[in-house]
Amino acid sequence: LGGLRTLAPVIRYVPPVQLVVFLPATRSAYEILPRSSSTYDVLRDYALPFGLFLMVAMTDVLGILRIGPQALVVMLCGSAGVMIGAIVVFTLFGGALPDEAWKMFAAITASWIGGGAHFAAVQRAVQMSPNLVGPAIVVDASLNYLWLGLLLLGVSNQHLVTRLYKPAPRFDLPAESLDEIPDTPRPELDYGSVLIVLGVGLPLSALAMSAGAWLFSLFGGGDGALSLVLSEYAIGIICVTLLGILLSLTPVRRLDTMGGQPLSYAAQFLFFAARGAQADFSAVVAMPLLMVAGLLWILIHAAVLLLGARAERAPMALIAVASIANIGGSSPAALVGAQYGKSWASLGVL
Repeated sequence: LGGLRTLAPVIRYVPPVQLVVFLPATRSAYEILPRSSSTYDVLRDYALPFGLFLMVAMTDVLGILRIGPQALVVMLCGSAGVMIGAIVVFTLFGGALPDEAWKMFAAITASWIGGGAHFAAVQRAVQMSPNLVGPAIVVDASLNYLWLGLLLLGVSNQHLVTRLYKPAPRFDLPAESLDEIPDTPRPELDYGSVLIVLGVGLPLSALAMSAGAWLFSLFGGGDGALSLVLSEYAIGIICVTLLGILLSLTPVRRLDTMGGQPLSYAAQFLFFAARGAQADFSAVVAMPLLMVAGLLWILIHAAVLLLGARAERAPMALIAVASIANIGGSSPAALVGAQYGKSWASLGVL
């Protein structure tokens, strides 16, 4: 119990997904967990699409539209910063990194903008070799946590933005449109609800992945031109995402009231744990330049985001939420947003 109390501050501020990634990574470093296993493939092929489908299908698409275009512009500036940063940093450091290092930059870009599912999709699409996967995973997760800590420090330094410009009045009350969305009751999980979520989510996500395989073969898979830029798995993830968006406008979105959210996170966390177990810390020690490149990459993202935020006269809260939503995903975005207020946490998730 004393040890748990000591870890309490860490557990409070470190997003669960970081612990889920790093703890298995430390176990695999001491050979407690294997770095390769058929179980990891099963989690990638079934658990991840299922969790991703649920998360997208339960998203309030209309709520996103109610936020307004200005907030989305700031968010997209953050995404553009990640992509621009990847190109600039690879141009500077690519010659000093191993052959095919561009594949690591591609996968990390996908992870920062789209999450772990897209890391896996791009990893397979570009056929990244195993010796590159470990460093990419560790750099991805390490910089996620480092950037999260810096953004949390910004909560007490919001005056830095007002020194550069005065935020627009339209952002003074960002909670209005979000608070009008009624809170959805989330009853405790029961067997019936779990079976309904599994009965809907598993078949539909499997159907979308099968559709991706069919489209891949239909439009030049195998030895065709399509296989040079995409994989069967990548197209499957795209189909899962599109199907989730379409069904989010139907009663399927009510799966959130049946425990869909915890089941979605559970499925994705299982994949993240498997992903962490495949990480090789020693590979980063052997490739320190990749970490340096990653730090510069983050700074370029921040610079592009700040330019867009200044043009929109966005407050510090929106800058922080948009940045970590790009780099860390929905869970860290909710964590950072909550430091500025409840409604900012909702915005972070959306």
